[in-house]
Amino acid sequence: MQAKEAIEKRRSVRTYTTDAVPVTDIKEIVQYGTMAPSINNAQPWRFIAITNKVLLTEMAEIVDAKLAEIETIGDEESEKVLKKVQWFSTFFKDA
Repeated sequence: MQAKEAIEKRRSVRTYTTDAVPVTDIKEIVQYGTMAPSINNAQPWRFIAITNKVLLTEMAEIVDAKLAEIETIGDEESEKVLKKVQWFSTFFKDA
């Protein structure tokens, strides 16, 4: 696949089925993630695959609670931005 084709076919998935992902697939995805480029090939990342739905829900609730502490300037636009941040910061709970 050429770079142009990869860019054109790229997708951001934010809705999920309820089907469990096989552990072998998760390991393969993580393996490919480690091949992503980084400055000086430092590859500073660490991956954790969480499959426990209860834990994912608890994590999202903690993020929600922290975001609820954020004070906006009270205008409609900043409230909309905060709502977007809340959604993008917790949609993983449905993964």
